Amino acid sequence: RTYREGRRGLRQARASRSTPDLHEWRKAVKALWHLVRLGGERLPGKIRRMEGDLDRLGDVLGFDHDHAVLAERLALAPDADHSLMRQLSMIARERKALEKEAFQLGTALYKRKPKAFADKARLK
Repeated sequence: RTYREGRRGLRQARASRSTPDLHEWRKAVKALWHLVRLGGERLPGKIRRMEGDLDRLGDVLGFDHDHAVLAERLALAPDADHSLMRQLSMIARERKALEKEAFQLGTALYKRKPKAFADKARLK
């Protein structure tokens, strides 16, 4: 179920590119990461090897969210000066790079259909 939620989150985030959808996807990624860590040696090797990529994906999505929050706060600041547009542009470029990496990682991690993943993840 957690894998399915992450896969659904990837699709939704890719379609909308909205901060709330990216954040929801991050929560699903982190939940799967925790489950893989808890499964440990009882999980097949292919599933255990996902742990590092899931951790990286969660971090990348977290950095993206941090940048989104920063951009929002800067844009709403009452004392914004002329450099605001430059700062927002830099943040937007960084978010674009982070989201590109996230979608590449996510596509690789969530390429299996949920049933195939569940079959592969059977505990030993």
